Amino acid sequence: MPLLTRRSLRALTAVLALCWVTAAPARVALEGFPGALLTPTARMAPSGQFALNMARHQPYSTLTLSAQVFPWLHGAIRYVSIDDRPYGPGIDQSYKDKGFDFALRLWPELGYRPAAVVGLVDVGGTGLFGSEYFALSKRLGAFDVALGLGWGRLGAAGDFSNPLAELDERFAERADFDEVEGGEFNVDEWFSGDQVAVFGSLRWQPPGSRWSLLLEWDGNDYDERGLDPQRPDAEPAAGPVAAPSRLNAGVAWQPTPWLDLKLAYIRGDTLAGQVLLHSLWGRETVRDREHQLPVWEPLLPAAYRSTPPQATAAARKQAIVDELWHWRIFPHAISLDDDQVTLRVSSRWSIDAQENALATARIALSRLPEAVQYARVIEVRGGLPAAESTWDRTQVDAHARREAPIEALALAPPARQPAAAPLLAFPVYSWRINPALRSNIGGAGGFFLTDLQVKPAATVQFSPRLALTGGLALRVFGNLDETIQLSSGTLPRVRSDIERYQREGSDLYLERLELNWNTQLARAWYGRLSGGIFEGMYGGVAAEVLWYRPERSWALGLNINRVRQREFEQGFGFRDYEVTTGHLTAYWDTPWSGVHVEASAGRYLAGDVGATLRLGRRFANGFEVGGFVTKTDVSAEEFGEGSFDKGIFFRVPLTVFDDWGRPESVGIDYRFLSRDGGQKVDDGRPLYPTLRRRGWQ
Repeated sequence: MPLLTRRSLRALTAVLALCWVTAAPARVALEGFPGALLTPTARMAPSGQFALNMARHQPYSTLTLSAQVFPWLHGAIRYVSIDDRPYGPGIDQSYKDKGFDFALRLWPELGYRPAAVVGLVDVGGTGLFGSEYFALSKRLGAFDVALGLGWGRLGAAGDFSNPLAELDERFAERADFDEVEGGEFNVDEWFSGDQVAVFGSLRWQPPGSRWSLLLEWDGNDYDERGLDPQRPDAEPAAGPVAAPSRLNAGVAWQPTPWLDLKLAYIRGDTLAGQVLLHSLWGRETVRDREHQLPVWEPLLPAAYRSTPPQATAAARKQAIVDELWHWRIFPHAISLDDDQVTLRVSSRWSIDAQENALATARIALSRLPEAVQYARVIEVRGGLPAAESTWDRTQVDAHARREAPIEALALAPPARQPAAAPLLAFPVYSWRINPALRSNIGGAGGFFLTDLQVKPAATVQFSPRLALTGGLALRVFGNLDETIQLSSGTLPRVRSDIERYQREGSDLYLERLELNWNTQLARAWYGRLSGGIFEGMYGGVAAEVLWYRPERSWALGLNINRVRQREFEQGFGFRDYEVTTGHLTAYWDTPWSGVHVEASAGRYLAGDVGATLRLGRRFANGFEVGGFVTKTDVSAEEFGEGSFDKGIFFRVPLTVFDDWGRPESVGIDYRFLSRDGGQKVDDGRPLYPTLRRRGWQ
């Protein structure tokens, strides 16, 4: 039997040849009409772009959150509401489907060569919309053209037989929906099925215009027979979805750089709309802060300097302290020894550790006599000495005069030694009030249930090592009390009772009341003891040990805790469930484009044993995006819907909004489902995020 039949070979050759000649731009994977539910919206945007896509086309509504993780990788999580299909027995809302989408650029456009993209749709979900595709793309003047092949739902039109099935028989059949466990990645099903379809898109946008015209040839034939789980190509809608035509047409308008609007006539009989919000949150570069560094006083006339030559040592020290506070650099101790000044500081000026240290050295050396040639800066984080660097006056002066680049003489873990002449008088108090949203997305009670909260918190720092932190949560308004608790797997309900906490908890509850004691055990060894109420669901005691050297790209930590589940009212009471958990964790800042890896193994809240892999990318401005997956000795049946724990996370720095170099960020860890397998507890203030250096090259 030949590897390719003549019919398949001719069809495949024709498609590839047409793609090569016409194709579409390097930045475009697929145009992503709102009408073609499975045509991915994976336009290769600038690296770091974050987007929210909302589309409506009967009987589907979609909500997609996406990020351009790398110039060659686009990822998204997607919710689809199927209007004519019930969520479940006795639940008054439409069915919600969840899944991940990925697009990988194989190579960029270059000269006559088009870009090539391969993509996956509805990975790790139910597989209702599961598809794979390959597309070539190229820009031709004012035209963007894309053409490709689709498998699964995107290939349901069945233009010709699957050529891969003739290379390997395993590609010939695609599993039925009822044969696939929800939440699995099902790699064996990728690019399988007896038929594939051709799809494509054409976009015309005159230069400088905010308007564009769109055409799309759909690879999905839809289905007038309605839902049939026994056919892998069945339409996910419960009722028939007619499609007199595979040709879709529409118009797009971009009124602002961050907003795209589309209106289209699809399937030959349906009007569709799409709203796309996007922003370049993850920037590869940040604002040039050279001109923002503290002034180098030797460049100023003597009359304008804060420390005249006759100033006493005490006056010079006070001038340094005052200036450090002005730059939001908080001095713990300053000592002068022969030709070197040593400063222990905490900084909230920049997200970049090197900028903080340089600013500190610049402030100190410019206010001390020239006999002081070196500034030794010890960065303190969470009461712990995290990193040490030494700065030479000659280099700092040359850098200030723009005559030479700057370089610290050393970056190393500080030696254990007491700070001389402490400047902070303990106890030190701090407080904050933050708004917060507590939400449940895609649950049985409603698609989006949320509470708007106000969270006051305060910390009392009794000493450099010991701190007490307490926090409350006050519900302002919301509808989380409408959540419905669904059945979970067979594990202890360590997280899946979250609906009861949301429903039975009071509007004002105690979120955290914990005591943290940190110490430096040796030159590169750190320790932590914590106790109290750690989070909304657990309290107990915890211990952690971390090996960390700031000049190294990796670290190793071990934590163990004994925790007990809190009562649903979230006061000071506890329930009967108690467990010991612990993990050995390896941290690695890779040399590849800010990619960070965390791998941990140990025992989780439900008593299951396994490992968690967490991958993320940090951009130069501090924005982080990534995902995590956990596999334990719990089977898919025991775990319940979703098969295993997985999710995504974002860290959005405040610099995104005001471009000021503050290190604060807003963090979001999101799971599709709250299940009980592979769950960790938030047990106090972890050491590695506290000590981790930022931005030091």
